[in-house]
Amino acid sequence: MMFRGYSLAASRRDPSARRPPLTAVRLAAGLWLALAAGTGPRAADLPPGLVLHFSFDDASAGGVIADRSGHNLSGRVLGAKWTFAGKQGGGYEFTSTNSYIVVSNTPALTPKQMTLALWFKTAKADAQPRWLLDKAADSGYALSLGGDAPDEQRRGRLCFAVSGQACWSAHSVADGIWHHGAAAFDGERLKLYVDGQLQPQVVVWRGEPAANAHDLTLGLNRSNPAPQEQGLSFEGVLDEVMLFNHALTDAELQSVLAATRSRFTRDQVARRVQEIKGLYDRGLLRKDFYDRKVKECEAQ
Repeated sequence: MMFRGYSLAASRRDPSARRPPLTAVRLAAGLWLALAAGTGPRAADLPPGLVLHFSFDDASAGGVIADRSGHNLSGRVLGAKWTFAGKQGGGYEFTSTNSYIVVSNTPALTPKQMTLALWFKTAKADAQPRWLLDKAADSGYALSLGGDAPDEQRRGRLCFAVSGQACWSAHSVADGIWHHGAAAFDGERLKLYVDGQLQPQVVVWRGEPAANAHDLTLGLNRSNPAPQEQGLSFEGVLDEVMLFNHALTDAELQSVLAATRSRFTRDQVARRVQEIKGLYDRGLLRKDFYDRKVKECEAQ
């Protein structure tokens, strides 16, 4: 009998094969359940107003990513690749060119007020901006990493844009480690958060994003790229992508951050790696399962 990668029964062809002790089987099952707890939150665990949620916990089926918000706004994968090394469970990895995910346009994707939230990891910062989310920054909204224009000091900094208005993070986030980015617009102010911290620049602007025919695109500017931006993708990994139809409060943003960050400390992760190795050495885990779980732990 096989259980999620565990071999729990001795071979019938070899009567001398010893069945693993029941306590070891229980330990293996318990460890698997503990590791499975690292998958993304349910919509019921998140603040109200959730319009779109890609957890990326599983690879797409036929190139289609399921929306966990309940609104069935599925995404189509074009060039991006699923990886088990997301921030929590799986994620999607984007290469440097023509790598993106598309959500077909619908009015629900252009709310008058909004919050964007996601985890991202990249070490790519160059002269050209790199787009995490794009739905027409000049008339709709977008989340990107800065290039050299209009100021090269903005290279690698997170940028939130609504109808041509933009606010920026204080520092570059293109450092190769996981960051949580959140952006909120309440009809009067644009606010940007990095790893739960409100950034110093808050832009005052009264208005609303215009309805537009552009799809929502993850990883690429498809709505209005400059000639030198054509085909340039966000080069990194995204996870737990969310869109809400109102500006979340600081407390609600903290709850989103808590629901999607790793639930384990570094010491706990190190202990789990040792526990997994012990189970593998005792023959309780298949090698492919062992390799995958070790990499998942190391990604925490």
